Amino acid sequence: MFEDAVKRYVENNNQMYKDGIFRKETYISHESMIRKLVGYNESRDVPITYLYQLDRLFCNDFLDYIHLTLGNSPLYRNNCLVFIKAFCTFCVEKGLMNENPAKGVKPYKRNLIEKRRKVIPPAIVRQIGEHLLRHDKHFLLACYLLYYCCVRPIEQTRLKLQYFNLKDCTLTIPAEDSKNRRTQTVTLPKKVILLMLDLGVFNNPPHFYLFSNELLPGSVQIDRRLITIRWSRLKKELKLDDDYTFYSLKDTGITEMLEKNLSNISVRDQARHSSLAVTDIYTQRRKKADKHIVDLDGAL
Repeated sequence: MFEDAVKRYVENNNQMYKDGIFRKETYISHESMIRKLVGYNESRDVPITYLYQLDRLFCNDFLDYIHLTLGNSPLYRNNCLVFIKAFCTFCVEKGLMNENPAKGVKPYKRNLIEKRRKVIPPAIVRQIGEHLLRHDKHFLLACYLLYYCCVRPIEQTRLKLQYFNLKDCTLTIPAEDSKNRRTQTVTLPKKVILLMLDLGVFNNPPHFYLFSNELLPGSVQIDRRLITIRWSRLKKELKLDDDYTFYSLKDTGITEMLEKNLSNISVRDQARHSSLAVTDIYTQRRKKADKHIVDLDGAL
């Protein structure tokens, strides 16, 4: 029965989260996806009852529902395809289905999906920096960490003060808090350190999160959306282009590092690119601070 399969999938998702195999955001994402799948089935003129009715046509119709009916992006449609494949794989592994009907469904090609973020011109980056320096230094620190250190929003919400080494000018993100589940060290430019000292963040206990309620250090881990909400508010205040997303700061920072003729290896380590697993075969990953990045002073 379709309903029984959904129930078992939800129970498995709950257990994986309790066992620490799934992170909170992964757990929430799976819960959201399964609700959308159930919601789609209930919206059909004739909902399916048995798992054998979950065929390739059902999968394609579900994806059209996500993309066309609900108006989600092509990229989100691809994410839902990953989910429906995973759900069907789960059913096959549990002996509930004989084969995965979503296996042959193709995602939209990534090169055909326009990336809705772009590099921010230096003049606008300076405008952002000057505005936040006057009005919101704690959010400026979040921007610095993305721009100079390529620390993603979800990772920023997990940062604890004990991860920072001011003497060595480094930030080490443990595997359990890194998006790619690898312990990695990046360089902290002096500009970032000076702002942190100015804000007095290290006057707090080392186990405190760098960003808690109101983006101040504290014991409560916040939702990453609170950071991106701040960015949305900033865009309205400065009337910035909609295509300038918070993540645009990462692209902009990387671009600036390359334009300042930092070595590709330095930028690779600082950005923790997804290709690092390949490049690590040929080049030993950085374990110490990069002297060029320590003195980096960009437009922000």
